[in-house]
Amino acid sequence: MLNEILGRAGLGQCTVVDYSSELTFISEVTDASLAVDLIRSGLDIYGYLDGAVIAVKREGRSIITWSSSRAGEIIY
Repeated sequence: MLNEILGRAGLGQCTVVDYSSELTFISEVTDASLAVDLIRSGLDIYGYLDGAVIAVKREGRSIITWSSSRAGEIIY
């Protein structure tokens, strides 16, 4: 799903899937703001939005940018 959404927009691709604890997907993108909006919309369309969190890597840290209730939280 992520490769379809990101690839269609020419923004990047999903590079890692981690099943070790929570289901985690890591994508490399060219425009993080646009990618977050598209991923959020795609999760909603496919019915996976509930409980989802989207983070963006900045200055070596993964910072939650969506959902608004957790925005700014550092994951690692």
